[in-house]
Amino acid sequence: MVLYDVAKTSVSPLFPHLAGIRLDGVSATSSRIQFDASTCCISAACTRCGCRSPAVRSRYQRKIVDVAVAGREVVIQLRVRRFRCPDSRCERKIFSEQVSELVARHQRRSPLVTELLTRVGLALGGQA
Repeated sequence: MVLYDVAKTSVSPLFPHLAGIRLDGVSATSSRIQFDASTCCISAACTRCGCRSPAVRSRYQRKIVDVAVAGREVVIQLRVRRFRCPDSRCERKIFSEQVSELVARHQRRSPLVTELLTRVGLALGGQA
């Protein structure tokens, strides 16, 4: 396993969709590249009412599959925060921050992988 110094590594040319997040680490093996990433915004907007909240409740990991590079699987381990909604009238008391440029809600693959799989499916016309 090779570890890269994230401060000296620029991933923008190969992975422009990672520009909005903070890279905490990069590791690579002969078959896999893994990015350890987290969000860098101070607050997040409630997904129900839109109120911004700086009150972090907890954190969790999301594993996101991205498009392979040079025959290597690319996985993004994204650390996401849960926030408390500041509006007492809002039905959603706890919400997770969204990183829409990297992954859609409830998805485990990047939009690039989803688009690639859709194109393959359309090209094959539904045949195996």
